[in-house]
Formats: sequence, C-alpha cells, structure tokens
Amino acid sequence: MENKNVAIVIPNLGQGGVERYAVQLAKGMQQNGSNCTIITFEDVPVAQQLSGAIKVRHVCFATTGRFQFVKSALKLRRYLQQNHFDLIISGKEQGNIFTHLAQLFKKPYNSWFVTRHVPLEPGQSKGDVRWYTKKLYKYLYYKANAFIGVTDEIAAQLKITVPKSKKHCVKAIKNPIIDADIFNFSERTPNKLSCWPSNKRVVLGAGRLAEQKGFDLLITAFEKVATALPDVDLVLLGEGEDQESLEELSRSLGIRHRVHFFGYTDNPWYFMRQSSLFVLSSRWEGLSIVLPEAIALGRPVVAFDCPTGPRMLLGDDSPALVAFPDTQALANTMLLQLNSPFCPLVDLSEFHTSQSARNYLSLL
Repeated sequence: MENKNVAIVIPNLGQGGVERYAVQLAKGMQQNGSNCTIITFEDVPVAQQLSGAIKVRHVCFATTGRFQFVKSALKLRRYLQQNHFDLIISGKEQGNIFTHLAQLFKKPYNSWFVTRHVPLEPGQSKGDVRWYTKKLYKYLYYKANAFIGVTDEIAAQLKITVPKSKKHCVKAIKNPIIDADIFNFSERTPNKLSCWPSNKRVVLGAGRLAEQKGFDLLITAFEKVATALPDVDLVLLGEGEDQESLEELSRSLGIRHRVHFFGYTDNPWYFMRQSSLFVLSSRWEGLSIVLPEAIALGRPVVAFDCPTGPRMLLGDDSPALVAFPDTQALANTMLLQLNSPFCPLVDLSEFHTSQSARNYLSLL
C-alpha cells in the first residue's frame, strides 16, 4: 500500500476516549508507513500519552465570538492546503463541522472520512445527540468520501441517516486500541499510589465522573459486594463534574471508606493489571476503549449491556454481560467474577492499532 499523508482533525487531546482514539490511530498510520499529523483547534492541555514520532499541530483556537468560528475554519483550510494531505479523518462533531467548513467552495483534492463515536439515537446517548445532529450527516457532510461508525450498530444508524447516494460509503471500523504500549505501561509503577488500597482486592472503574459512565449505578451495586466481601474495595480512575455527588452517594450507603476516588492518571493500564475485576457501568458508549484494554491485559470483566459496544465485544451469551440498569444483577455478576474469576475469550485482532489503520487506508 502506497504511503499516505494523513491528517486527523479533532478539537483537542485532553481527557477522553475519542482523544485517545486519535493518538492510537496516528500510531497505527505510522506503523503502516504513512505520515500522520493530529490537528487540534481548542486550547485544552494535552492529557494523552504521545510518542516522540506523533506530530501534533495546534492551528486554531478562536472558536467563540463574532466571526471567530469562520476565522478558525479558514486557518484550518490554509493548513490543510499547505500540507497536501491525501486523507483527512475528522472526529467529534466540532471536528467534523470544522473540516466541512475548511473545504467549502473548493474542489476536493483529498479524501475525507467522517467518524462517529457514539450512537445517533437520542435515547442511546443522552447529551451527545442534539436536534440537529442527524441533519449534519444528511445535509452538511456531503463532501465526505466515507462515514465511519466504530460499531456495527452505529454504522447501521449512519446508513439510515446519510443521503441515499452515500449509503455505500458507510463502514464499520473498530477503534485502534491495542498496541505494545499498554503492556509496557502496565508494568511501570506510577508515582501516584498513595490512594491504592493495601491488602485488598480491587474492583476498578475508569472514565470521566459523569452521568454517561454510570458510576452511581456501580457504587450502588458495589454496596452489596462490600457487604458480602470485606476484602474488596472499589477504585474509580478519572475526574469529572459528578465526583461530589458520587462521594455523597457512597457516604449515604455507608461505604465511603471502601470507595476510592483516584483522580486522573496517564497510566490506567498499571491499575488495570493490579485490579481483580474491571467493571464497565456506562449508560451508553460508542465503543468502549477501556473494556478491550482490560481484556487484553487479562482482567476479568463485567459490563452493562448498554448501547453500543459491550454486546458486540463480549458476545450475546456472555455471562459477563449484565442487563442495563439492573444493579442487583450487576452486583451478583461482580460477586461471581470475584469468587470464581474468568477472562472472556475475545478476538481483539481488529482492535490492534496497525490493523485498524489498515482498515481506514483500504478505503482510499
């Protein structure tokens, strides 16, 4: 395959799954011999692990105020033209919209892939679907050469949403997640260990402390686990607006001393490897990044059967899959995994960074 010059346009490289996706996809492109630049336009501190070979260009920042939105799109347009990219991959709606504006009124000389990382149905991804979201895919992104859903279900939703002339351009490509780095980092002891429970088994949850991640449901379920197993504590990795309410919930359930809020870490893989059980308690996902990572690291897992991703990954009949939002069933399955742990057998080959990048490049 001929080497390509690839750009990934994303608002920022702060905390988050889509942000990690951009970094991993850039690695995969480089593993396939292509040049890759991540282009950001929001002034947010970088929170992702970046290897020395990954190029990041911050070309836009003024996204508010009169005419600033258009000015920023023009900056992006100039940068794309100056660097002659063969392929532009945009992520999150801000990135998709900016890339569209940057290509207005010009003959396309490159391929543009629009990616969607969460479901398009409002009931499946509260807060991530606005009244206009589907209209963007139907009417605005008409110059896109491909529409990528990170799960089969999201791709099916895209196929219903995009114009008839673009339905053949919809593809499902798994996120680039697995590479050597997660195994290497999982063996590196981080400095931040003071909050890690000593002489305890640990149930681990990871993600932004926000409604989507369902940590209130996890804490509610863990109360039943804590009663049955005094040697098990719960650790939550991440920061977010719900931390205070989650702390209050754990206090009201009488388990505040058993629930540890660890904050943000740039090496979650070490803690995954040290945990006895990883739990995905999300109300909705696109394709969870942390769940395949935990499986790759050999951890027993439990996951709510939320839209979308866990069922596709674990399989319809997996005993690790729990009906959402049944906290009693979640507690029972956690107890099962803690008393008789098993690791699901999952084919993760499509989640390897090099393979995921090849799947993108094969569409050119």
